[in-house]
Amino acid sequence: MSKIGVLVATDEFPDCASGLLRQAAAHGAEAACFLTDAGVKVLQDPDFRAAAEEAGAGVTVCEHSWERFGLGEPLPGYQYASQYQNALMMGWAEKVLVL
Repeated sequence: MSKIGVLVATDEFPDCASGLLRQAAAHGAEAACFLTDAGVKVLQDPDFRAAAEEAGAGVTVCEHSWERFGLGEPLPGYQYASQYQNALMMGWAEKVLVL
């Protein structure tokens, strides 16, 4: 099984982020996703959250970025952590896609 990491650093392409997670799952890949900078805003998109759940993708949110953009209380079911989690995903993934 392939291991795909998806790094989202922009909120410009939420549909693309959702599609990447869905396609990874459709092709039998295990997926993980790290949201940072403006990419944390993607978590507010219900379709992205649905895609992550459908794909069984672990989603980690940069806690600093979430707070910097003033997005309120953390949403339940997601890990809010530091860039160290991003580094761990990079080491885990066989391929990384960046938005």
